[in-house]
Amino acid sequence: MSDFKQLSRSVKGLTVLVTGAASGMGRATARVFATRAPTSPSPIISAEGARRPWPTEIAAQGGTAKAWTLDVANRDDINAVVSDVAAHFGGLDIVVNNAGISVRARDRR
Repeated sequence: MSDFKQLSRSVKGLTVLVTGAASGMGRATARVFATRAPTSPSPIISAEGARRPWPTEIAAQGGTAKAWTLDVANRDDINAVVSDVAAHFGGLDIVVNNAGISVRARDRR
């Protein structure tokens, strides 16, 4: 059993990719990660909303953030963004796949 690490709820020092962090639940999730380790270099990343001000807001709270643009339905985009994130921050520890869309379907009764 000595090979196992002790589990911790801390994300201090980890790189977290949060998709859909430009607004709503994704943005709230990114902020939670940022505030859990405010003095650590834990990057909180959104793969959408690169023009939104949220990275500055997270930095004001002591976190580190950078935004990428990503279409989560496009495999090439996913591979490129994950590679870029890992290269930029020296690795990737956690992915929170929050991105989604809501499509209204016509009632077929």
